[in-house]
Amino acid sequence: MLGRKLHAAAGRTRPSKSRAAESDSGRQEARWLREADRHQVWRKLGFSTALEYLEDVFGYAPRTAMERMRVANELGKLPQLEAELASGAVPYSAAKELSRVMTPETEAEWLAGARGKNLRDIEEMVAGRKKGDSPDAPPDPDLIVHDVRLKLPGRCGSRCGPLSRRSAMATSKTTRSWKW
Repeated sequence: MLGRKLHAAAGRTRPSKSRAAESDSGRQEARWLREADRHQVWRKLGFSTALEYLEDVFGYAPRTAMERMRVANELGKLPQLEAELASGAVPYSAAKELSRVMTPETEAEWLAGARGKNLRDIEEMVAGRKKGDSPDAPPDPDLIVHDVRLKLPGRCGSRCGPLSRRSAMATSKTTRSWKW
């Protein structure tokens, strides 16, 4: 029964929803994920981990499954954020970002600072801050990660395809930990 409620809360088969409905769906999914985690529902359904269950049943990529579990657990500790999510005042994507830095002690400050801002503004607020920092804390440049993309001049046609793939793979292995 709990597995069906969790699947319904995820709402993967529904057409587009309003912002409030989307936020409430995220909140419900988080609540059911916490409950499923508490009861270890996935074991009763033949899965070895909650992540395996989320990947197989909901089709989440491994990183998405981990992020959904992280946000669900954080929302359980942040009742004001969960209430804002339920009311539709904060969309799920913004709650996900805020949950990276919020603690019960800083929750009210972050919510006040995020009020009226869009997701991009909230991402900028969170960038460079660690768990427990206030929104007014100076950002730590070592915590800010930047994507770096290169454009190479010229055309090389199909003969560059394998080289580009190998270069991308090699570069991704070496640049994964780069911080600017």
